[in-house]
This record gives sequence, C-alpha cells and structure tokens, in this order.
Amino acid sequence: MYDSLCIPDPAGRREPKNWALIRRVPSFRWLFMVVHRERCVRDILACLAREGHRLPKSTRETILKAWVVMDVATTAGRICLLHNEAWWTDSDCWNAQAWVLKLGMRFNEPMTGIGDDGLLRVMLGQRGLTPLWRLLKREGFTKAVQVLRAAVRYCYEVKPENSGMSIFGVPPAEIGRLHLEGWGEGKIHLFRIDELVMRESVRRKLKLDDHLLYMMLWGHVDPVTGKDIKPSDEEMYMSDTEDEERAIGARLRAGRKAASAERKAERARMRKERAKVGFGVWDTEMGEEGDDEEGESRRLDKGKGREMSEVESDTTDCSTDLEDIVDEWRGIQMIEETAWETEDEDMAEASLFNDQRDAGAVGPSGWRKSSGSEGESSGDEADDEGDDSDDEDDE
Repeated sequence: MYDSLCIPDPAGRREPKNWALIRRVPSFRWLFMVVHRERCVRDILACLAREGHRLPKSTRETILKAWVVMDVATTAGRICLLHNEAWWTDSDCWNAQAWVLKLGMRFNEPMTGIGDDGLLRVMLGQRGLTPLWRLLKREGFTKAVQVLRAAVRYCYEVKPENSGMSIFGVPPAEIGRLHLEGWGEGKIHLFRIDELVMRESVRRKLKLDDHLLYMMLWGHVDPVTGKDIKPSDEEMYMSDTEDEERAIGARLRAGRKAASAERKAERARMRKERAKVGFGVWDTEMGEEGDDEEGESRRLDKGKGREMSEVESDTTDCSTDLEDIVDEWRGIQMIEETAWETEDEDMAEASLFNDQRDAGAVGPSGWRKSSGSEGESSGDEADDEGDDSDDEDDE
C-alpha cells in the first residue's frame, strides 16, 4: 500500500521467499509520512481537548488505524480491514464512534446549532486527515467559500440546467466526485470511516447506540465526584513550538500570580496582627475609647497610600513613656551627663591624687597646703598663691 514510499535495500539484502528480488525498505519519505501523521493525530486530539471534548488515551492509536483505512481506495478493501478483529478491536470501534461524536459536537453550536453533520461528512470523506487537522488548527478552510468548494467537490448533485458550469470555482469534472471509489475514478460510493464503524459494530453486536450518551459525557464530568474535569497539559499539548511556549508562559504567569496573592494575604494578616498587638495595649492606656476605634480603623488602612500622622504621634508617645518606665524600673535619676562616670575615670583621678600627695602638694586630709593665714581655699587664686609661696620657701 505504501510501495511508492519505499526504496530497494541499499545493503542488497534479498527477499526471504524470493532470492531473485532485492527487498524494499522504508525511505525518508515514509518516515516523513509517519512523523506527519503522528503530529496531526496529536494535534487533533489536543484541539478537541482544548475545547473540552476529551477522549481516552487509546483513541490516538485508533485514529492512526482509521487513517490507514482511509488510504484504501475501495469500499471492499476498507471493509476487509475492519473485519480483521485482531487488528481492529472492539475498543477501536468504541473509540472511533466516540471520536466521531466529539467532532460532531465541536462542529455544532450547542445552544443554537442546527445539528447538521455536513461538515463532519465532508472532512471524513477527504483523502486523509490532513484537511481535518488544518481545519481544527485554523490553518485552512478559514473562509466560507473554501468550505463550500470542499463540499461541492465531495458530494453535490448538479441540476440539468447547470451542467457544464463551474460552481464556486470548482471545475465541472470535479463536482460531486470525491465520494466515489478511487476518489472520483469509480462509480460506487466510498464508505467513510463513520459509516464503516457503524456497520462493523452492528455486525459484531456491540450495541454502540446504547453508549452514545456516555460517549457524549465522557471527559466532561467526573462520574464519582460529579465535578467538571479539566484537561491536563499533556492532553492539550501540541507539536507547534509557539503553542508550547505559550502554554509554558501561561503556567509560569499563573504560578507567579498565585504566589503574589499569597504574599499579599500574608502581609495583610501581619499588618492586622501588628495593629492589634503593637498599638492596642498602648491605645487603651493613653487614649479614650472613642479615639481607640478611630485609631484602629486608620491603622488597618496602613499601606494603602494614606497618611498615618496619628500613628506616628502615638508611636513617639509610646517610645517616650517606655523610656520613663524603664528608667523608673532601674531606679536611675538622670540629672546631667557628669553623673555618669566610668570606672576608668575614677581610677585616673585617684592616681593623680596620690601623685600630688607624694609630692607634698596635698595634705594628709586631702586638702591643698596654703602659705597664708587662710586655712582653706577652694578657688583658683588660692591655689596659685599657695604654689608661689611654696616655691619661695624652697628657695
């Protein structure tokens, strides 16, 4: 089926059953196809999850299988693939039906929509899921005329009077041909994946019609708690780097916003406690009851750009009274700075007194000697005269 994407083995290895032929191996084109399909399927599921339409994790593998079925150009070939129960399991039938249902919900407005599945049939009738991927990512079919052209190409009955005329720019040979086998080359309708799943489910007696309501609610509401389910980052992840960086930035901004809110709440709580503990006791001792309520309300508004003149005056009074209380508790009477003498100053004064006494300038009682009749003198003049008389006696 993908022989055009393969090349002869460069190593020259041959087919196990026919040594005359060199076996064919996947090429880089085949690898590119695999990577492209993986990315498209992941983005399709992510687009649905971002709109709230979540699906089981196993749906990814089911969609990849459905893409393989869409590569078959005949209805008989597609039916044979789905009849293979080892390859297309019952879970694949359930996942495919749920996926088709979620796409129908995505393409219809829930309140005022007409409930038409025309767009869904056109997208699933294309040659692969790339058009659906471009539609969901808004990279294609962004204008109404583009959607109308796709619908005209897929299935449209031309009236006899309009035969031979182009419609919305679509050539007459391409109008209404895409739904046929061989993508317009045959004459039999080519079954879409939604039609094949429905027929295969009936053949296997799976009774999927009883599961439609559960498929619609799946991923929206938690069946245990009854609360809405939020899609995870893994489900909403898309391979586009721009979307990845945007999602990471959104998570970082949300984290910073939550941390900032917590810090603001903590600061508000601390201001409230400080207003009650730091000022409540002193306000009751210094102010009146009416002033306490007014001061309390003003203190609670601290930090909001308002002046707190009263709070500053209360703080000054509190600090002054606190110093008086501490001084009274210690029993210290502060008169002047000279009352505070250190131990070093006392020792220096005692040493000077002893030196003067040894020199004879001071008597045994501690008073200075005088040469006149005056017995005691504490002034500077008496000291000077005493010093002069002592010098004369020595001479």
